[in-house]
Amino acid sequence: MTLAEFRAERGLTVTELAALLGKPVSTVHSWVTGARRPDWSSVARIEEVTGGAVTASEFVPRKKPELA
Repeated sequence: MTLAEFRAERGLTVTELAALLGKPVSTVHSWVTGARRPDWSSVARIEEVTGGAVTASEFVPRKKPELA
């Protein structure tokens, strides 16, 4: 589950999610939209706050398939 999916499923605003994570709204917004990835200590906090619904694997860049 992505952070955006978690937020939407729980009916949280970005502001509410930022408060739960103890991070600035602008930072959490960039994570939710995929514009930036959190550092590892923030990933650990995200896993804790989401009860493991959002894991570190959600923030690992996906390799695009190569074109033939």
